[in-house]
Amino acid sequence: DSMLKGLLVCGRCQLRMLGHTGDPVRRNRRYLCSRKETLHVGPKPCPNRTVLAETIEELVWQSVSDLLRNPRLLIEQYRLRQELGYGTPEQQEQQRSSLEWALTNTSCRISSRRRAVTII
Repeated sequence: DSMLKGLLVCGRCQLRMLGHTGDPVRRNRRYLCSRKETLHVGPKPCPNRTVLAETIEELVWQSVSDLLRNPRLLIEQYRLRQELGYGTPEQQEQQRSSLEWALTNTSCRISSRRRAVTII
């Protein structure tokens, strides 16, 4: 399953990236632009490269962990994007909702991992 499904956006064309399981034997999970050549029927497929799921998921996990350790950083980034007119109000709301969801989801995962760890 794609942990970041619906959260990643292609840096080239700004469309959502999709999770792709690839070859089940090699298990090379990836994220790719929804306009990637193999998926897109239109005249201009996205030339952006695919990203290994393991790589991007680890980077996102590190970033979210940093935000959980320092919530002020999250608030600062949110305010900065509001001040700079970062996207339309609808995009800002979507980003806020995505961040809230990611924060809640990550907090739940951390809690479940802590419960799974036995301290000797």
